[in-house]
Amino acid sequence: MAVLDIKKANKRCVGLRETEKAIESEKARKVFIARDAEDKIKKPVENKCKNKGIKFEYVDTMQEIGEACDIYRGASTAAILK
Repeated sequence: MAVLDIKKANKRCVGLRETEKAIESEKARKVFIARDAEDKIKKPVENKCKNKGIKFEYVDTMQEIGEACDIYRGASTAAILK
C-alpha cells in the first residue's frame, strides 16, 4: 500500500516544491500524487516523472499523504528518496 511505503521510507520529501526538486535532481525513487489535488499540479508532476523515468503512484487524498509524512495538513505530493 502506497501510504505504508511513504511512512516506512527512511528518506522522503513532502510537498510540491520539494518533490519537484527531487525529480529534477533525480533523487526521487518513487513519487506519490494525491488524486484530489488540482489537475494543474498532478499533470506536470506526472509528466516530469515520465520524462525522468521515475515511478509514480496515485494516493486517494492529500490528507493521506500528509498523515503518512507526519504532518498535520494535506500534501499534494511526496517522494521516497534514493
